Amino acid sequence: MKKSAPSAHYKDSNGLTISSREIGLFLTGLVVIFIVAHVSPGDGFRSEELAFSDPHDSGLGIVPASCPSSPHYFGECSYSQSAYYAQNTYYVQSAYYTQSSYYSPATCSVWFNQNPIAYGGGTTLNWTSSQAHSWVYIWNVGYVGASGSTAVAPLATTNYACQASGLGGTGSVSDAWLTVNPPVNCTAPWGSTVTHGASVTAYQAATVPYGQSCVSQSRTCTNGTLSGTYQYQSCAVGPACSLSVNPASVVQGQSSSLSWTSQNATSCTGGNFSTGGATAGAVSVAPSLTTAYTASCTGPGGTAQCSGTTLTVSCAPQTTYSCSGSSIVQTSISSACAVSVVNPYATCVAPRFCVNGASSCVIPDVTGSISASQSIVLPGARVTISWSTTDAVSCAVSGNGNTWSGTSGSQSSNPIVTSNTTYTLSCDNADDDSIEDDFITSVSIQLLPEWQEL
Repeated sequence: MKKSAPSAHYKDSNGLTISSREIGLFLTGLVVIFIVAHVSPGDGFRSEELAFSDPHDSGLGIVPASCPSSPHYFGECSYSQSAYYAQNTYYVQSAYYTQSSYYSPATCSVWFNQNPIAYGGGTTLNWTSSQAHSWVYIWNVGYVGASGSTAVAPLATTNYACQASGLGGTGSVSDAWLTVNPPVNCTAPWGSTVTHGASVTAYQAATVPYGQSCVSQSRTCTNGTLSGTYQYQSCAVGPACSLSVNPASVVQGQSSSLSWTSQNATSCTGGNFSTGGATAGAVSVAPSLTTAYTASCTGPGGTAQCSGTTLTVSCAPQTTYSCSGSSIVQTSISSACAVSVVNPYATCVAPRFCVNGASSCVIPDVTGSISASQSIVLPGARVTISWSTTDAVSCAVSGNGNTWSGTSGSQSSNPIVTSNTTYTLSCDNADDDSIEDDFITSVSIQLLPEWQEL
């Protein structure tokens, strides 16, 4: 004890007086009885109705046996006392009672600043209590003080029920449900729904060139927000193709093999040749002129243009002439088999005319004849000279001193006085000169012989 009063005496409410020494001996015996009661089987600890109280700093109080439980728990029973001093003696009056009859059962309540809340959001949980001398417990939070607040952010609807305990006993559980709205789904860039917590694979591009790889990204939906940035639901590697011709040069009339191949393609189309839709193959080609060939191939990743190839066709240079009415047409073929046409190359005017194969207009040959009315005459006789021609431009008849012109005619000659008198017909056709030498013919007249007697 902090203090001692050897000469002090104590008196209880029943008038019993006891000294401090006697109290010490009594307490020693009481401790022994308490220990035996707690280590021996059978009924719990019981004591006589005793109460000791000392108003000094070393004052003492003993819990009475009338307290309902055994053993007694701290704070379960209490007492009140009054004291006075007279004639060197402390007089103490005390009364005992149980706390449960003195205090009400503990209560508590919980409320929220916002209820319900959005998924992923939070709110403030508040609580208060009454008569909670021992503890306050909130589900999903833990033991807390008598009142207060704290932030909560559950991902599902949660019961933050509370229960409190005090000197008046443990109160009942008070439910406090915080409702969490369901999470929001997401919409993928291509329109499909992505549920909360689910993931989809998206691609950086819908197609990539041949030789490259598709780049993907996993996009996860979290309460209406879709992670990532890629926009395409699928990705395909583009096609590739090649085209070749063998041999690359031929003489006109010869053929060559044209072949093509492709990758990641479902069909191919040829330019200046037919693939039949095949993605690979070969065809024989024999163009008359140098020809460029192309091809394109299509697949899930788009369309690719094949590198073109050219088949060179060579020719022996030549020029030919043909007729188109009265016109001459010139056709020329170069060593590269390039064809050029000149029409009209020349125009023929009658009597000139066009003949296939001739580079110029053809002049027809002059035909004609000359004759004398008599081929044998007496000396001094006259004859009639006649002539006619075809395709002649001009003609002249001369002989025996006579000269006539015209492409045809008939004239009386001078007297025939010599034998073998000759008349010559000369004509000019439509050539560029004016010399009448393109047709010549003649006729001779003989004299009758004269007979003399010997």
